[in-house]
Amino acid sequence: MDAHGGSTIDSAVPGTDPARLSLTAQPPRTPFRWIPAVLYAAAVVLLLFNITGIFPRSQTTDYASRINADRARYAEGIISAVESLSYQFFVNHDLNALLFDYSLSSETYDVSRWNMPFSSFIEGMATTVPELEEAIFYDLRSDQKRPLTMTDSITKTIWNTVRQAVDIPAQEADGRPIWMPVSLPKANAETATSHPPLLACARIVKFVPSGARIGLLVLLLNPERLSRAVAGSYWEDRSSLPKSDLTVLIDDHGLIVSGIGAGLIGLPASALVPGFPKEGFDPEREQGRYYSTQSILGRPSRKYLVLYQLLPEHRWWLCTVLPHAWENSSVFEYLSPLLLLLAGLAVQWSVRKRGLLSESRIEGSDSGIQQKPLTEAELQVLHDLTPRERAILSLLALGKSNKEIAFELGLREQTVKNYLYALYRKLGVQDRVGATRFAIRAGMASPAS
Repeated sequence: MDAHGGSTIDSAVPGTDPARLSLTAQPPRTPFRWIPAVLYAAAVVLLLFNITGIFPRSQTTDYASRINADRARYAEGIISAVESLSYQFFVNHDLNALLFDYSLSSETYDVSRWNMPFSSFIEGMATTVPELEEAIFYDLRSDQKRPLTMTDSITKTIWNTVRQAVDIPAQEADGRPIWMPVSLPKANAETATSHPPLLACARIVKFVPSGARIGLLVLLLNPERLSRAVAGSYWEDRSSLPKSDLTVLIDDHGLIVSGIGAGLIGLPASALVPGFPKEGFDPEREQGRYYSTQSILGRPSRKYLVLYQLLPEHRWWLCTVLPHAWENSSVFEYLSPLLLLLAGLAVQWSVRKRGLLSESRIEGSDSGIQQKPLTEAELQVLHDLTPRERAILSLLALGKSNKEIAFELGLREQTVKNYLYALYRKLGVQDRVGATRFAIRAGMASPAS
């Protein structure tokens, strides 16, 4: 038997019943022991509940990524369809010859004989590309000649503005399609109202047999239709948060070519996409996601989830911006498991401190033991104990462990063990149970002893 509180009871202790002492040596069974375990279990259950609550958010993000990929494919289809439409003026010999004949004409105003077949063809193709708003074909050799148009509603101011915007970039592209936003002039100088920007696809058309340039073809897309096709939904102006997702289409120059509103065309992507890198997204990655905090469209700064998807044929990007879902969750939802864990630790510490879970507590230490007086021999033994031995015996009766006794008396733990062995011999007992019973009978089982 060592001094750490072994519980073997020997019947050699005078005047004791071995069966009763065996029972009293068992740790006390207290109802408080299960409280920490219940708190720990509740913390684990709540933590698991919160973890499973993350899965729907993750599934929502994955779903949004799939939607973003679908929209990117749809946007790619629209862009490719418009470019294919412009290419028809190369591969369709009748159309190519029609435009070549138009370019050779000296007529500057009455161009109806060329405009009617041109307009009929474009309107027929517009059924497959509903985002197409207008088509214009300019004679490169004459700035004064009236261009061919899809509709009669377009004004001279508009077609001149469009030509000035796209002429030089289109000629530098030398037959390849180019895309760029075109800002139209104000409709009314007094009210300062203006047309929304248009997304233009421009291309130099060449005469196929000779390869000579014959004109400039510009296809203009309806910004509202394109926005609905790309973004799918709109920003809720009356709310501080998006009603749904915010989606924008960004070209290879980092400019917005379509999005939640026509007025945003031509803005830098950083105005609507939080954390948009200056050099653009990595073209080696087809898609990705990240979190960023920023103020967009004049709304308070907050954290957003950004999903981006590459349109591989054009090196454009479709970006969807979502409010970060976790910011809408209660802080207590994530702190509650920790609070339960701390509560369990506090209860466990309190129970141990009060001796309710201490293995050294003796169930039989009741008033009956205290009432049994010491014999004259025992009184003499008690009288012969040193003050240090009395202090150790008193702390032992309070259920203190060897380490706690050593701490309170400023001794080493091994020194306390040595004192206990000496006390066992003097008191005629075998272990700390017998010594504790002796101390209780001597009235030493109280803090004042």
